[in-house]
Amino acid sequence: MVKMKNLHEENIKNFKKRKEIDKIYEDISTYYLKRLEEGTLDFSKERLLLESERTYYDSPEVNNLVTIFITMMVTPFTPEIIEVLKNIFKDGFNLVSTLVRTIIVGFWAMIIVLGVISIIRSFANMHKSYKDRSLYYSICIDVLEKLEN
Repeated sequence: MVKMKNLHEENIKNFKKRKEIDKIYEDISTYYLKRLEEGTLDFSKERLLLESERTYYDSPEVNNLVTIFITMMVTPFTPEIIEVLKNIFKDGFNLVSTLVRTIIVGFWAMIIVLGVISIIRSFANMHKSYKDRSLYYSICIDVLEKLEN
């Protein structure tokens, strides 16, 4: 259940995002007005370029790339981890060997977890970059349409 406090915090974040979008919108407007005054702005070519870029960054294949790569990275290690954990107590209870195995498995698991977190973080940043680019190209197209009319 969504609480009012969470909605308020989300609205504050959205306000910051709207403010950022307004700044980008103003910068793009200034850029296109300058090009229009110089006579270097071709509306049809610019729109074609922006539409192709936005379509590329808005494609579901690109947006699902994060999930696919994370799944590919995590899935092969899961059976091996379970097998190693099963084999710890297979030979009986020897305190030294159990301790050594636990340390090795812990170190190995830590490396795997840190690696997966690093991979997830890099793909999440890439995903955010794609979303930001899609938004940027949408703003550019909107500014072009307003200038053309």
